[in-house]
This record gives sequence, structure tokens and C-alpha cells, in this order.
Amino acid sequence: MKLEIKFEKYPVLSTGKESNHLLVRLKTPANAMTQRPPLVIGLAIDKSWSMKGEKMDSTIEAASYLVNWLTRNDYVAIIAYSADVQIIQPLTKLTDKGMIVDKLRSIQVGTSTNLSGGWLQTLRAVESAPIPNSYRRLILLTDGQATLGIKDPAQLKKIAADHLGRNISTTAIGVGDDFSEETLREISVAGGGNFYFIANPEEAPEIFFKEFGDIGALYGQAVEIKITFPEGLNFVELLND
Repeated sequence: MKLEIKFEKYPVLSTGKESNHLLVRLKTPANAMTQRPPLVIGLAIDKSWSMKGEKMDSTIEAASYLVNWLTRNDYVAIIAYSADVQIIQPLTKLTDKGMIVDKLRSIQVGTSTNLSGGWLQTLRAVESAPIPNSYRRLILLTDGQATLGIKDPAQLKKIAADHLGRNISTTAIGVGDDFSEETLREISVAGGGNFYFIANPEEAPEIFFKEFGDIGALYGQAVEIKITFPEGLNFVELLND
């Protein structure tokens, strides 16, 4: 990145008093898309019985769309959960997208909804990535309410907040009309992600694109700029951050 610094009034007076504005701007290279840090994406997919049929088919197609949209320098982990938690794809670099799509299409529905179990397993997979400066996000996708594992909304919020503190954000997507909107919304807010409601499973590809479209152009994150003023210059206020 290129750092640009520009005073509104230049030269700056060496004596007397005056107000001045300092513009600090970071510019990314024109080819930043090819240089951005890798994305580390975790998909936690509900495979409980209520997902059977069209919901599951559409969800798998949407997840396949996301896998194909990501670059071969990105990473993905896929966990499916019902009463059990199944590792569909351990965290891997997307060098063989066809193989991962085939694994997605092998998911079979189960019984109950162990939302916390699937979510935590996916968080662990994303957190384990030994990839510096990567953007890490988890997509929690469900059409129901947690019936097994951790069910207390306060505990679920704490999990989201704790992992956000470790630079892993969580986006929650509710499918259909049977999920706990309040719980999923609170998870996404505490987890620094977004909350989406999908009335029809066919909307999932659009949601994934909306979620990752801007992130896909990410060049840097959590950037800090430290400015030390020489004697005689005083900082007054920050106008934009």
C-alpha cells in the first residue's frame, strides 16, 4: 500500500497560530485483487431432518457456488451438523474445487440440530489455519433452532464475541421460517458478521455474493497509522476514521 500525507495549507507556519487539516490516505495497488491476503472461510451447514429435499439441495448448490467463486489462493473448511457433527472437508486450500463440490453433494440429512457443535467445530478449523494476515469468516447456516448442545443464547453470543476477539467473525443465515431469528441475529452482531434471512433457498447464492463480494477485494485489515507531531503542532480532533 502507498501512504499519502497532505496538508490543506502548505507550507505549515513555523511561528504563530493557525488551524490546518492533514489528509492521510492509503492507496492499494491497481492489481490489489491478485495480491490480497487469502480468505479463510468456514461453512457450518445444518443437515438436520427439516433440511431434507429442496432446502438441502439449494443450500449445497449455493455452497458450491461460493467454493467456485473463491480463488485458488483461498481456504475453506466445511462442517455439516445434525445430531452428529461431520467434517465434510478439513481446512484446505482451494486447489481442487471439483473435489470439494463433490464432497458437498455427498451430504446426507440427519435428525436433530446440534448448532453449537457444528459451529464450534468449524470455528476450530478456521482458527487452526497457519496463514498470517488472512481474513477469517464463518458462515452459520440453519433452518431451525438449536435442539442439542449449547442452547442458551447468552452462551452462544459469548462464543461469537470470544472468537471475534481472535479475528474470526461469524455471519448467521436463517433459512425458511422456523429458525430463532433473535438468536441468530445476536450471534451475528456479537460475532462481527451479518445476519440474513432467506425466505427461499434459491436466494442463497445472492446472499453469499453479497457477503463476500466486498471482502473478496480486501487488501488489508486492522490497519493502524501512527502520527507523531513535531513540537509546536498539536492534534485537535479526528474528522473521519
